[in-house]
Amino acid sequence: NYNNAIPSGYYEIQSKVSGKIFSVDNGGFVNGKNIVMNSDSNLTSQAIYLSNNGDGTYTLKSYNSNRLLEKNSNNLFQNTGNNSASQKFKIINGSVTGEYYIESVLDGTIIGINSNLQYNNLTFNSKYNKTPNNIFKFNGISTLPTNGGVAQDNLGQFYKIKVKHSNFYLDMGSYYNGYKLVQYPNTNGDNQIFYFQKTDDGYYNLKAAHSGKPLDVLGYSTANFAYIGQWESNNAQNQKWIIIKDGDGYFRVISAFSEKSLDVGGFSQSPGALVIQYEYNGCDNQKFSLEASQYRSSMLSPYYEYVDLDTNKLYSFTSIVNGKVMDIQNSSLNNGARIIAGTNIYSSSQYFK
Repeated sequence: NYNNAIPSGYYEIQSKVSGKIFSVDNGGFVNGKNIVMNSDSNLTSQAIYLSNNGDGTYTLKSYNSNRLLEKNSNNLFQNTGNNSASQKFKIINGSVTGEYYIESVLDGTIIGINSNLQYNNLTFNSKYNKTPNNIFKFNGISTLPTNGGVAQDNLGQFYKIKVKHSNFYLDMGSYYNGYKLVQYPNTNGDNQIFYFQKTDDGYYNLKAAHSGKPLDVLGYSTANFAYIGQWESNNAQNQKWIIIKDGDGYFRVISAFSEKSLDVGGFSQSPGALVIQYEYNGCDNQKFSLEASQYRSSMLSPYYEYVDLDTNKLYSFTSIVNGKVMDIQNSSLNNGARIIAGTNIYSSSQYFK
């Protein structure tokens, strides 16, 4: 019979047979990471939030990634919440109090283990195959672990990003595509302010406030030492980032594409040192503090700043939202010609007095 009375809260989900518990593979934060069985190590990736939906179903959410557990073919993995049946489960009472089967709402199969070995993927079996391999316990967690970090999904909008080891700020010194990210002393400039824009799949675009262009792992590289720059927004995975808060209060910034961390190259303390991606190692050149900025209250709110321009010079105007420039369509000279936002090609139709 189904159990609809388990209260919402954080649990370790433990196999009756192996004694091992649900864990996000390698403590990963990205969509698609499998859920595996691992020894209890008090990691954030082993804490699961069980949410009672009030309709006889439950969702299971990883504490470290803030992503829901989902049935995918015959495996259990994590993904951005989508309210689908594949992310909902029912709890079936076992023959012993405190022991349960976990049934997928999608197709009625139940979660099980296929080995007592560590790091083995979970599997799904027929609900009528109620063997000990399919029995789990929900062990309540009174104090959440801090080892492993927690993905942030409710950050504000504008931040300055300060490097722990150098006390410099991440700095984007140009409007151009491909320009590389550096660290630099505080200038109070808009090029040291980044807009944290949530994406539909649960990541962030980090857009330089002065250019409107997101940080980008240049060249779609997954390698250590790859440069970080800015590029016009294209919704590609190498422009998506995960913000992880660690137990020491600092943050790491992880590429959703490569799963590597922002890193001030060579542990440099020099102004202008380049920022790269590198395997996370916990060093202070990969740790950051976030300083909320008053640059704008909202990307949707009007923002005005009066500046004195030289009327003898030509200017181009770049949108902070999409990085495109003001342009006269088809370079028309006619009255009534449309003003559009276009890619900067340095055309005379993109310069104004």
